[in-house]
Amino acid sequence: MSFYDDMALVTKELLSSAVFGQGVVILSRKTTGVVNPAQPWLPVVPVVQTETLGAAVSGAGKYADGVTILATDFRVVAAVPVIDWRMNSDVTMTISVDGKTLQVLQTKGLPAAGTPAAIEIMARA
Repeated sequence: MSFYDDMALVTKELLSSAVFGQGVVILSRKTTGVVNPAQPWLPVVPVVQTETLGAAVSGAGKYADGVTILATDFRVVAAVPVIDWRMNSDVTMTISVDGKTLQVLQTKGLPAAGTPAAIEIMARA
């Protein structure tokens, strides 16, 4: 186990605890479904994965989308989830913070290179 694998475990323990974790944060990842070749006339059903995260939530102190900061922007630092947290063109991600749904603008691993010990999510209501 590498140093960053150990740090990821420590991050998960800390952010999942009542001391550092803040509220209920749920990450939802929605991807386009796959056409059933045996029944191509049926509508494609999107695949939705969800996971409850140990996380700390704050207002965004930097540009969430690279251009503007809005009062509804949030920065979430979370333990690395089991589901894939990386953004790409066929994925729509949202997070729910204490029942309030936010659109995920960007995600990145912390540190930016190598095995992430945590992730940063920039989101907007």
